[in-house]
Amino acid sequence: KIANKCRKKFITIQSEESCRFVEELLIALPTIVCDLQTHQVHTFYEAVASMISAETDPSRREVLLESLMSLPNAAWKAIMTRAAQDINVLYDSRGTKEIIKIVRTNARVCTAIGPNAFNSQMGYIFQDILNVYAAYSRRIAQCVEQNGEIAVKSSEVRSLRNAKREMLRLLDAFVKHAASDDGSRRLVATHFVPNMLEIILPDYELTIPTAREAEVLNLLATSILKLQQTITSNVPAILKAVFECTLQMI
Repeated sequence: KIANKCRKKFITIQSEESCRFVEELLIALPTIVCDLQTHQVHTFYEAVASMISAETDPSRREVLLESLMSLPNAAWKAIMTRAAQDINVLYDSRGTKEIIKIVRTNARVCTAIGPNAFNSQMGYIFQDILNVYAAYSRRIAQCVEQNGEIAVKSSEVRSLRNAKREMLRLLDAFVKHAASDDGSRRLVATHFVPNMLEIILPDYELTIPTAREAEVLNLLATSILKLQQTITSNVPAILKAVFECTLQMI
């Protein structure tokens, strides 16, 4: 609440200070977050992102964002590096828990930092997000094939589905906050939507009904609402993938 009400103060050098308060926070970031619980970490990142949103210079704001996301990005890169050697890193409970934590951090920052300000960070993790989403979908399908539909209730599949939902919520937040004008709508529709739909639509259509994620429909609705005419050419494919199979679930 303080970060929202006083955010301009935090990005301005005050009398008798050598640097801005937000920069002091970012320098002390590792020390601060190491003593926080997970939910407190998310709240902290959201608060700092809200401060950064008051920065009107896009290049300076991007530098601050990069500094803010340095720890989550380092953790993310470490997981992706290990997963490249052994995909099972993504599936064990610790790996899934860490993925969820990092994705939630990104979602909180994306929501708080303001229109079009998260593009560079999303560009950094976007393809990895889709790759992990696809890997989790394959793992869920494998579990169902081996153990039947009851596998959906297993702790492993529930954890994987939770991670998928968090990724969908991050994508939804990104589309919602990035598509604020014609230029940004075209950017999202051109550079993000095609790859996103390529992964998400077939997965939704082919997944058993009990393992489908309602967040997919939320993301698609947000995309159509926010991207407007820039996504018109994708609408037939969207309807083909989700309409009939969703109707059968009613």
